[in-house]
Amino acid sequence: MKALNRKDIPEYPATFDMIFIDSSHTYPHTLRELEQASYMTTAILCDDSSHPEVKQSIDEFLVNNPNWLRVDLHSAVCLLERHDYI
Repeated sequence: MKALNRKDIPEYPATFDMIFIDSSHTYPHTLRELEQASYMTTAILCDDSSHPEVKQSIDEFLVNNPNWLRVDLHSAVCLLERHDYI
């Protein structure tokens, strides 16, 4: 994400099959990472998704982005997928 902020990745915005987020576990930082990642992929894998601030970030992201769905894969891991037809 730091490389994106500096625009060190040549084709901005870049497109990736999936982005894995294992964030700082703070609400604002995690929310910003989700927002950034949502422009670059249709699949975001989130670690520690049951951590209170991470959960808050994911919940808010989903409310603000209704075309994204959450799939719980494990007690602390979830997959967020964008579906443009929703």
